[in-house]
Amino acid sequence: MKVLTIKVLLEHNDIIFRDIEINSEANLEDLHKAILSAFSFEGNQLASFLVSGDGWQAEAEYSLESLSDDDHSHVMKNVKIGDVLKEEGDCLTYIYDYLSEWKFELEVIAIEEKEADSKGKVVNQKGKAPKENEKRLSGDDAQSILMKEILGEDLEEEEGDEDLFNSDDFDSLDDYEEYL
Repeated sequence: MKVLTIKVLLEHNDIIFRDIEINSEANLEDLHKAILSAFSFEGNQLASFLVSGDGWQAEAEYSLESLSDDDHSHVMKNVKIGDVLKEEGDCLTYIYDYLSEWKFELEVIAIEEKEADSKGKVVNQKGKAPKENEKRLSGDDAQSILMKEILGEDLEEEEGDEDLFNSDDFDSLDDYEEYL
């Protein structure tokens, strides 16, 4: 049987990776669980694998749960690893926890004919994995993300511009009684 060795690189300030050996007949949900185990994450958040094409556009997304009632073809448990990662150099992006957005880049670094567990096994590692809750958003982060979405990239506040919410001209809602 084919066994893939997949380098799983965590997007982080430090170099942190795990090389996972896994059976190509295992499904993407097995790979998802192997990654979580390798980085000591709890696994109670949603996740997706993304296949990127030219120009960094996602060609396919394989999610942990079905996003629609009629299409289960892109659910992790229904897709074999070997159907997505076919040869050395093939890559995937893995996103865990959509709010904190832990991002991992995966690359097949070896394919061998031998026996392997479908659960996956770490065969090489570098760096200490961060704690899963280390990347939680603060209230300020959430406000910043929300404002960027509302205002758009072109309308971001520039240095020296007044803060929309902390203006000195605004003391309380009572100043705007005529509008309430």
